Amino acid sequence: MTDMQILTRIRIPLARRAIFAGIRLAIVSTVGIATIASSINAGGLGILLFEGLRTMNIPKILWGSILSAGMAVLLNTVLKMLEER
Repeated sequence: MTDMQILTRIRIPLARRAIFAGIRLAIVSTVGIATIASSINAGGLGILLFEGLRTMNIPKILWGSILSAGMAVLLNTVLKMLEER
């Protein structure tokens, strides 16, 4: 086998799980960072969370937290299903 055949037929299929795990981790981390980025007026679901923290409005804090965590869990689940497919 040539080096390219070894790469495409053996190494990449064996590393596929690790590659997808890294992609899932990066996307879920990005959702968390985007939530925190709203503290500098960058927009996103974190606005609801930080507005609730600023005004001590518990329902806004809960909705912002639930929506941000829900988005991260949903994206992780979708990517996990893609990985298994």
